[in-house]
Order: sequence, then structure tokens, then C-alpha cells
Amino acid sequence: MGLIILTVVLCLGLVGTYFAYLPQLLSSKESAGSAGSQDADYEYENLKNKIREYEEKLKEKPKDVEILWNLGNAYYDLGVRKLIEDKEINEGTENLKKSLEVYEKAAEISPNDAKIWGQAAGAAYYVGDMEKAEKYYKKTLSLEPQSVDMRINYGQFLLYGKNDIAGAKAQWKEALSFAKNKSTREALEAMLEQVEEMEKQQSQNGENS
Repeated sequence: MGLIILTVVLCLGLVGTYFAYLPQLLSSKESAGSAGSQDADYEYENLKNKIREYEEKLKEKPKDVEILWNLGNAYYDLGVRKLIEDKEINEGTENLKKSLEVYEKAAEISPNDAKIWGQAAGAAYYVGDMEKAEKYYKKTLSLEPQSVDMRINYGQFLLYGKNDIAGAKAQWKEALSFAKNKSTREALEAMLEQVEEMEKQQSQNGENS
């Protein structure tokens, strides 16, 4: 399947917090000049150094979940940055595929760790493996059904990956019922208004066809 670049409605957090996407990089790409380019190059090297470090540690402790988690995150961050900044796309895709492999190894060792399945779902989505992405989102929610973060992400997947407006709406309604943070609730309410408008348009198009 082809590569999927996600459209993000809600400003989400960094890797390792269940959130699968890094939208803040979109604005940094537009505003960065030569200094921004230098910062990006530095960050790429920093992530590559981390990858080498974790891979060396993994040789000594191949079943250490924390090392696998950190290695997967480093590959993930590197891949997403390259894709969003439109830099070395093929390499970025390979980094994301590698992150998915690493997360899957970690999940085999620690199958009840929801955050690992959540990151694996995001990585699978980025590389276009929709079947795995949906499977892993569902696995995450089976472990943590009240995770606001993951219901938001799963809704994004359903809406933009599968054009499932009703499914996204259902996930975001569930997320809203669990959300306690005011800004998160406001964002979810806005997202629900958006999908309800999409439902109306879809219904009107059906009537006119």
C-alpha cells in the first residue's frame, strides 16, 4: 500500500505519549530558514546517534522492552520528521517501517502494554499498512478503553484512512465522555461539529445522486 501522510485536526503530543503524530513540525517547516535547517540537521544526527546507541544496548539485552521502546521511538521520530519536512522520503519511510518492526518485537515481549500497541498502530498507518493499523488500534483500546488519546487517534485513522465518518464520530464521542481537560474537550467538540457537518454533506450528496 502507498504511504499515507496524516491530516491532523487536533494538536497532538510527542512520541511516547500515545499520540502518533507530530503536527508541530508542519509549522516549523514553513517558518524555518537556514537556522531551522541547521537545527533539523542537528536533530537528525542526534536521532541517528540514539539509534546506534540503542542498537548496541540491544545486542546485550535483546529482550529489554525499555530499550526496544526507545529504539522504536527514535526510528519513529526520525521517519516522521523526514516525511513531514519532505526530506529523504524513502529513507523516512524505511525508518518508520523499522520502528514498526521494533514496536512489534516489544509487544511480543510485553503484550499488555497499551502504549506499545498505540505507537505500532501509528507507525503502521504512516507506512500504509491499514490492516495492521486498525488491528493495533483495537488492541490498544481493548487494554485501555478509556484512553482519550487513543480514541482520538483511532478516530483520525477511521476518518482519514478509511473515510468512516460514523466510526470517527463514535470514537470522538467516547473520547469526549472520558476527557477531563478543558482544552481537549473543546477540541473534541469542534471535531465532532466537523464530522457532523461532513455527515450532512454526505447525506445531501446521496439524496442528489
